[in-house]
Amino acid sequence: MRLFVSILLVTVVVMATLIDDSASASTHKRSLLDVLEEEKVSNGWKQVATHENGLPYNSLGSPMFVAPRPTDTKAIDIICSFIQETPLLPNVKHDDEDVTAPNWDFLYADRSKDVAACCQMEGNEQELCIETLRQKAVDQYCYFWDHSMENDLGVNEPCCEETGEGRVQCMDQARYGFDVDQPHVDNRFEEATLQRLDPMQKIQ
Repeated sequence: MRLFVSILLVTVVVMATLIDDSASASTHKRSLLDVLEEEKVSNGWKQVATHENGLPYNSLGSPMFVAPRPTDTKAIDIICSFIQETPLLPNVKHDDEDVTAPNWDFLYADRSKDVAACCQMEGNEQELCIETLRQKAVDQYCYFWDHSMENDLGVNEPCCEETGEGRVQCMDQARYGFDVDQPHVDNRFEEATLQRLDPMQKIQ
């Protein structure tokens, strides 16, 4: 009888150990999947946010940042996914002695807050929020251009010669051409290629 009880206890201990190991393995697997998913989101943002040469482009802390159009749902999803993570500080180099340079940390925090607010909205409310963000970003971009070395050298920024909504429309034309509809894209890589177009190369 004692032998039977001992065998039973050993069996219970072994089963409990196997169950615990299985649960640990399952938890580890879920953790790996979470990490892979986070990397996927981060890499998706980086694909949109960098030139082919790897230089920073259109990050939230860049003076060249212009929010995507409300119809560009893929790009909006990428930005909203990115903003839900712990965003990195803006990768923008500037001269601390340049009094015309914006406060990059403040600019980045302000835009992060604006984007996060828009991402919490849906439907028409979100579209209006994004349009407001786009106008604000373009106006900031033009302010930075007015105080840039390029402007001092006589390099014109045609879109900044416009005012109000005209600036945003000009920027859209520079990026997307005269097609007011959303360009057809099959995947995020095509979307990234589209977003990578340099808004400084304006339509002549």
